[in-house]
Amino acid sequence: MSFSNFFINPIFVETFSVFVIVELIHLMIDSIKSRKISLGSLVGDGGMPSRHTALIVALTTSIGFVEGITSTVFYLGLIISFIVMKDAVGARRHIDVLRNTVGKIIDKQKLNIKNLELPSGHTIPQVMVSMVLSIIIVTLIHFSFFM
Repeated sequence: MSFSNFFINPIFVETFSVFVIVELIHLMIDSIKSRKISLGSLVGDGGMPSRHTALIVALTTSIGFVEGITSTVFYLGLIISFIVMKDAVGARRHIDVLRNTVGKIIDKQKLNIKNLELPSGHTIPQVMVSMVLSIIIVTLIHFSFFM
């Protein structure tokens, strides 16, 4: 396989397309909330949609279409997808609790610390929307261009 074939590989095209679309959605949502173009949202954590969820679900869905849903690599992607989604709403939500607790301590102690920035987690609806959005986008691209 030559390097040029890399860019026409269905798995790459479908997954990269989801990445670009999700980043644009994230940018639009954050820009609407802040009422200005918010390029910082392209590198930030948390919010809608969940980038990690969207990317791994897109990859897994694409692998399912190309390699088949009985392939070992599809099962591997499925397991990793569940781990990423659980982390998005589980462990990362604990960071939000930590941030709020530390923020209260800072306020109570009247410490001169501004802009406490920690990554934020995702809600279950954010992760679910990201998952469904990824599956729909990959399905549309796959059956429009690779079938």
